[in-house]
Amino acid sequence: MSKPNFDTMSKAELRAYVIAHQDDQEAFYVLVDSLTANQSAAKYLAPMTPQDIQKAVLEQIQKRNGEGIRRTLRNNINEASLEIGKSEVNLKDT
Repeated sequence: MSKPNFDTMSKAELRAYVIAHQDDQEAFYVLVDSLTANQSAAKYLAPMTPQDIQKAVLEQIQKRNGEGIRRTLRNNINEASLEIGKSEVNLKDT
């Protein structure tokens, strides 16, 4: 029996294969590698000066802070919408 080509499988297909073939260590390692690969990691040219490193770190911090602020605003808007929806229900009942 020939082994499937793990590189052509989606993560879901590979996961299902690993579950069905728990003794296949190669498939397990390929799955773990695919799950731990951080494809959104920022890549920088080397060598970098200390000023370049500081600038890159500050940019990442600002980017993450911006994402956090947007997430907080979305959550606040969703919570406010729920509260407004509850108020509308209470008004209809009275």
